[in-house]
Amino acid sequence: MSQESVKPHADALRGAAQARYEVIGALRREQQRLIDEADRIQRAIDALEKEYQDFTTPRPGPTDASPGEAPAQAPSQPPGETPAQTPAQIPAGQ
Repeated sequence: MSQESVKPHADALRGAAQARYEVIGALRREQQRLIDEADRIQRAIDALEKEYQDFTTPRPGPTDASPGEAPAQAPSQPPGETPAQTPAQIPAGQ
């Protein structure tokens, strides 16, 4: 193409180039909006998954036992009764 054949269409070509530039700009803005929306949705999903994990993860009970140890238990005896005394606990003379 020579300059002579393009010259009569210069205004149309400039208009087409400007339209192309504007369309690409609008598409990029929409792409960024979609990326931002996807990030917002992903953060919401992550928060819900963490909340679910917090609800379903077993937690140790309120004991002083180390992991893997059974918690200390009080001696079993009926309420209101005192435990039997061992010979070492009986005062002399009884």
